[in-house]
Amino acid sequence: MKYVRSIVSICFVLLSDICFGSDLAQQQVSDSLNSNNQVAKKGMLDICIYSPFLNTYDINVDSYGRQSGGGFDGLAGSLDYYYRDNHFISLSLNGILTYDNPLFFLGSDQIQKGVYQFYNSAYWGLTNNHKLGSVNIGYGFSYSKDYWIWQNIDDGFDIETRERHSQSIGLMFPISMMLGKSFYIGIIFRPTIFQISPERHVNFENLISYCFGMRYSKEKNNGR
Repeated sequence: MKYVRSIVSICFVLLSDICFGSDLAQQQVSDSLNSNNQVAKKGMLDICIYSPFLNTYDINVDSYGRQSGGGFDGLAGSLDYYYRDNHFISLSLNGILTYDNPLFFLGSDQIQKGVYQFYNSAYWGLTNNHKLGSVNIGYGFSYSKDYWIWQNIDDGFDIETRERHSQSIGLMFPISMMLGKSFYIGIIFRPTIFQISPERHVNFENLISYCFGMRYSKEKNNGR
């Protein structure tokens, strides 16, 4: 397990380097590994609020073939229950957006001329997770409602519009690393396998989200 933990930590050094800069990234990882070695006890309940801030997708739209892209913003939360030491079940609700502007609320994301593509997804996730020091690794299932739109725009008017509403079931693989006691960064890989709406068929698609968030832990009250 210590080798898995080391490999995962190296990956998060790279992600932290992007978010915080090289020197701070190494310090954050070092502090995290040293401060999160305590055992998470059976019966603990964690509440997590996080943002899937950067999202990339690759989808298969029946009439138009494969479409890929990415963008910013999202909001999510989860309840994590430790059914035994260092092992927990997580139920999460995730909202994914792909705006070109990470601060979309400060201005319009809509273009006046050219091709505009947008994807959003709302999905439930249920995963089994293992705590390896400061690193959490999970695997489980997902149910999603997705929306994709493609527009060809000229002078602010739609010349051509393509869109799809769909529902799918698939898998979910979250991985995260604590930065201190409350904050963390993570990656969620969510491949979908079977589309149940508008038509039922096998359909392989994937979504990758890069996240940051907060974790609040409530320890089990042993009658005190």
